[in-house]
Amino acid sequence: MFSRRGSIQGREFLRVTRLSCLTKGSLSMMLTVKRRWCRRHQVFRLTLLGLAVWSILIPFDPAYAERAGASVKPEVQPQLASYTPVERLTGRLTVGGSNTMSPLLTRLAGEFMRVYPGVRFIVESEGSEEALAGFVDGLARSRRGDGNQEGHLASNQIKLMASSRKLTPHEVATFVSRHGYAPTELPIATDAVAIYVHKDSPLTGLTLDQVDAIFSQTQKRGWKENILNWGQIGLNHGEGQTAIRLYGRDRNSGTREFFREHILLGGQFKSEVEEVPGAASIIYEVARNRSAMGYSSIGFQTPLVKAVPLAEKEGSPYVVPTAETTLNGSYPLARSLYLYVNQSPDQPLDPILFEFLRFTNSREAQEAVVGAAVYPI
Repeated sequence: MFSRRGSIQGREFLRVTRLSCLTKGSLSMMLTVKRRWCRRHQVFRLTLLGLAVWSILIPFDPAYAERAGASVKPEVQPQLASYTPVERLTGRLTVGGSNTMSPLLTRLAGEFMRVYPGVRFIVESEGSEEALAGFVDGLARSRRGDGNQEGHLASNQIKLMASSRKLTPHEVATFVSRHGYAPTELPIATDAVAIYVHKDSPLTGLTLDQVDAIFSQTQKRGWKENILNWGQIGLNHGEGQTAIRLYGRDRNSGTREFFREHILLGGQFKSEVEEVPGAASIIYEVARNRSAMGYSSIGFQTPLVKAVPLAEKEGSPYVVPTAETTLNGSYPLARSLYLYVNQSPDQPLDPILFEFLRFTNSREAQEAVVGAAVYPI
């Protein structure tokens, strides 16, 4: 049995009660869904509903997929061995962290539980930044419904954290000061952070300096002007004087911190950036507004939006985020997706955790990575 949880404040509660594989290319998941929302997260529920409805009503455009590079399926390394299961495994494993990695972890959990039906997998997708505190303290956020993080109602010691960015030296030092040893780092997938615009936008590319001038109030990359409208980036017909409506991830997000460090060079976001919870929320907002621009993982791309080609600087080639450009490093916002393990070198590794880590390095797991619309390591 699998459950995906976050903290009681506005998170989604999802329980998968059955998972069965049908024919090739067909995966049937019988879901029993229970969602609890606080009022300030009603927009997130509408985001998920809107994306689901639009994906049904709007046909897939093969030509668009070709332009976006989505039609080229990345290949798993041929030398990767298949996973060899142990005889029996039962118990529970909690993974806390990245919202961006939630679809990937959901798929990996499903494949792992297909091998081990007696394992219960809990994925807490509260965001990389929020999860870090729980990881450092060794306490998961899942509760028995009261929202209390103290006492006997707390459950599920967190030994495994998913992060959409690499931990900083300061974060590692904080962990070491708390536990006396460093966390173990394990890259499990490759991702690209894309700049998204509406699917019908005529925008053909941006430099990193321009992206900084669009999203940042500090402009540490030194672009010549503060970019506020579409005319300033070459769209002078129709959109010219229209303000760019900006969307970004909230402060719990590792993607936000990755973007701030790699695009803003540690600078500050403009107050005009509307920060929303969840990677899918960015896609929803950009897809329904021709004047919108946002950033999110390439794994959430749909035919409703377009990933903008990026160039390191003026005069450099514009690069579309694809499997090839992400894996060879030519796309400037490529990144690894990580698992971090809280494990003392003096203690034996939990059998379920050990087998899951072994599984993530298998052919089956990397094929699940591709199935989750990100790229293998």
